[in-house]
Amino acid sequence: MPKLTGAHLFIRCLKLEGIEKVFTIVGDTILPLVDAAEDEGIQFIDARHEGAALHMADGYARITGRPAVGIFTGGPGFSNAISALPAIYT
Repeated sequence: MPKLTGAHLFIRCLKLEGIEKVFTIVGDTILPLVDAAEDEGIQFIDARHEGAALHMADGYARITGRPAVGIFTGGPGFSNAISALPAIYT
């Protein structure tokens, strides 16, 4: 039986909220989340830029009416993702 980790608990919470897809740029700090998502059947969609990934999550949510999530590494990954927020809130 696989070990239950914090990443698995976090991903299970996302699944309980109806999350089916996570938009991201996969980096080493979020690899445990990627592994847990694979176990739980949540698809990680990899983009080329954090801002683009957040725009993809926004578009997915607007078109499908389903919740969407963007997960990014700390530091530059997070600050790059913030660049998408002004457009999302308009």
